[in-house]
Amino acid sequence: MSCSVFVSLDVEVAVNWWRKEHRSYFVWEFGKPPELVLEIVSNQEGGEDAEKKRKYIQMRISYHDTWLRWTDAHSVLIPTGKERAEQAEQQLLQERQRAEQERQRAEHLAALLRQAGIDPDQR
Repeated sequence: MSCSVFVSLDVEVAVNWWRKEHRSYFVWEFGKPPELVLEIVSNQEGGEDAEKKRKYIQMRISYHDTWLRWTDAHSVLIPTGKERAEQAEQQLLQERQRAEQERQRAEHLAALLRQAGIDPDQR
């Protein structure tokens, strides 16, 4: 599934723009390529992204970037699903490392207590 949005400044559109025959952007009708094309694609299966890029090149539309990134009210990027998964994996790895360090420290303290003649397992 995909959706295209064309932004073209200083062009005149048909009065009955919402009629189906006026919903396509033809460079020869508007006299210039659009300044911006926003293409929203749900996935890259079937090579749709490559086909669209070829069509835009034919229309003389420059390729700017792959992603439109959303931000919150404080202009902080909202992570993608992949980024959230990577962050969660990183946090899990850090937690495992912290737990291992705590285990090693406890073993070291227990060994020191045993050297001092104290049984750390006895309460």
